[in-house]
Amino acid sequence: MLNALGASVDRRIANAILARAQRRWLPLRLVPEAWIRPLVKPAATLIRREISRTAATAVATVGVLVALLLLVGGW
Repeated sequence: MLNALGASVDRRIANAILARAQRRWLPLRLVPEAWIRPLVKPAATLIRREISRTAATAVATVGVLVALLLLVGGW
C-alpha cells in the first residue's frame, strides 16, 4: 500500500517536472516523454523524500510547541 502511494506521488511529481521542463525548453517537446521520464524519476523520488522530511519536521515542531503551551499554560 505504501509502496503504491509513494510510486503515485513520484509519478505526479515527475509529471510536474516534465511539464515545467517542456514549457521552459520548447525543443524538449519534440523528444518523446518515454525517453525523458527515466531521467526525471530519480529527481522526483528525491523531491518526495525532501517533502516528507519537511512535513515530518513541521509536524514535530508544532507538536512540541503545543505541548509547551499546554505545560506553561497549565491546561
